[in-house]
Amino acid sequence: MSTLIFEQVLSGGDRNYGYIAGCEKTKLGVVIDPSPDPLPVYNRVKELGLNILFIINTHTHSDHTGGNAFFVKETGAVVI
Repeated sequence: MSTLIFEQVLSGGDRNYGYIAGCEKTKLGVVIDPSPDPLPVYNRVKELGLNILFIINTHTHSDHTGGNAFFVKETGAVVI
């Protein structure tokens, strides 16, 4: 049995948070709204050893989508 990883990470701006979800066993995961500063989310992803497959945005405001290009470049993840 695997354990779900789900974490909220402060990601800059005015009370903006990104989220990480993944599988502890397979190390596959997603990030949700990893901006406006994607580095705190990215650093936590690396600490957890996750391979990010997808980037999910809850809506199209730049404080949610601004980190997409960074995560695509760094992880090869697909924006969905």
